[in-house]
Amino acid sequence: MVKCADCGKETSEDSVVCCDMCGAPLCEECGTTGLCSTCAELWEAEIDLEDMEAEEEGE
Repeated sequence: MVKCADCGKETSEDSVVCCDMCGAPLCEECGTTGLCSTCAELWEAEIDLEDMEAEEEGE
């Protein structure tokens, strides 16, 4: 059994999904996006930063 890095739920090794960025083990429910919550937050922050930079260049 493997513990999900996001919710802490015990999952069998056969149904573990790994985060695409850091490889953290996730249960099937938490792994639907392919990213753990930490990497998802970082991904969103990076997209927001790129959007802000694009807006500044457009002015």
